[in-house]
Amino acid sequence: MKSFEVKYTKGHLVDTKSNKRIFLKRGGVFNILGDDNQFEEKDELHFETKPLSENEKLQQLEKNHKNFSLIKIASKDQNFVYRIGLSKSTKEDKEKEFLFNCTILEDLYIRSRNGEDWSLCDCLCVTTECLEGDVQMIEPVNGNSLNNLFSNMIAFYFPMQRSGACNAFDYFYFIEKEYKPRLFEIKYHSNFRKLNDRRKEIVINLKLNFKPLNK
Repeated sequence: MKSFEVKYTKGHLVDTKSNKRIFLKRGGVFNILGDDNQFEEKDELHFETKPLSENEKLQQLEKNHKNFSLIKIASKDQNFVYRIGLSKSTKEDKEKEFLFNCTILEDLYIRSRNGEDWSLCDCLCVTTECLEGDVQMIEPVNGNSLNNLFSNMIAFYFPMQRSGACNAFDYFYFIEKEYKPRLFEIKYHSNFRKLNDRRKEIVINLKLNFKPLNK
């Protein structure tokens, strides 16, 4: 039986005598003792933001992006799935690919200055379930955008096992509310629409409906 006096700093357990990190065996079970005032009820960095209504969201975006065109690409409560693949695995990981759900809590818009190059606007969203893979979701992970959600999932469940960056247009797929696709369907089938597919449709429709001014 080993015993350490540790301090918890920057997300790590550090031995106060050696000033070195304590490495816990993944999946292990430990007893932690401390004074009552040394425990928090929730993560200090956890953010709680109230989703905006349809009108409030549009007003906020119009205020923040005054020189942009805005188009709604998905409505509140739309469901997506996305895949996370690991470049590094641990003894705890039985697999290197995982499929997660995502629900947007506000309407999702894209924006553009020139009508050609469209990027995603911020949108509160949450992941609550691992649809495939050996990850037990101990609590939901929130994001203030799809890219931020992906990054937060890496930081929470897979720190230092891959980059937290992604292009949400290529990583997130539309799904019906009750349908839970399999990982191989997302990877190899074309019957699931990416966000990028929807963006392309919008750009094409804008070009077809564009009427130049008469000279």
